[in-house]
Amino acid sequence: MTSFLAHRARVHDARLPLHRRHSALRTCLTVFAPYGLRATYHHLTLSAAIPRRLEADPDALARAVGELHEARVL
Repeated sequence: MTSFLAHRARVHDARLPLHRRHSALRTCLTVFAPYGLRATYHHLTLSAAIPRRLEADPDALARAVGELHEARVL
């Protein structure tokens, strides 16, 4: 099993390409998805306002993984 915290750190690593950071977010979802994988991703897409083109708002990935991490801690 992969480490949630290691992939969370990759999402925050601005040196990585956006597609790698997005992949790390998806891996976090395979470790913890309280509503199921698709429903949790959909929820994060809306709440963190993840755009279709990640270049438009790369900080959205950090917002999404932050929300997911907070839910995981609870």
